[in-house]
Amino acid sequence: MPYFKVLQNKKLLANAGLSDISVLSAHVIVGPEGLASLGVHGMRSTKTRYEHFDWISQSLRPGDQVQIAYVASGRPSKPKSRSTREIGTAESVKAELAKLEAQLAEFEARAAAEPPAPRPTWTRAPRPRTLKVSMGSRTVNAQLGDQEHLQAVLNYTKQGCILEVDAMTVLQDGSTKGKRWLRKELRPGQQVRITYAT
Repeated sequence: MPYFKVLQNKKLLANAGLSDISVLSAHVIVGPEGLASLGVHGMRSTKTRYEHFDWISQSLRPGDQVQIAYVASGRPSKPKSRSTREIGTAESVKAELAKLEAQLAEFEARAAAEPPAPRPTWTRAPRPRTLKVSMGSRTVNAQLGDQEHLQAVLNYTKQGCILEVDAMTVLQDGSTKGKRWLRKELRPGQQVRITYAT
């Protein structure tokens, strides 16, 4: 059973994977303020439900190095959390959407009623906005320019495992614009090293 062996600063965090998994994804994302996170998640689906699995979801500090190896077989670790969602009818989807819209309206009303937080008076050093991504002899230094997010993502599906390194902004119509530094198919045994660069 394929899985991702994930290390942070040479410490094993997880061997993420499950039998019959539909999608397995590992990502490092840098946001517009330079804050970075590491996530490893998966999904399995049947005709009646979706199962979502989480192995890792945490922040990264400048200089942290993440290594992700695509491994063909072995014994993966159990996910830290799991949720199941039934595939619903149109009526149940409409009810769920109405519930989410009500929660959003409540959140917006609370936010509008709270006074804005005072702005800090000190100057903070800027956070890094670079991911250094290495695979074999190839290294890419991806920079977050005026885009919203910089990401290095490994996605495994039944068709194979793909590494993509992109910076992008999601536009109001749902489309994206940005820059791609790398798109590469991985074979079992290959590994990727991602450094949240300083």
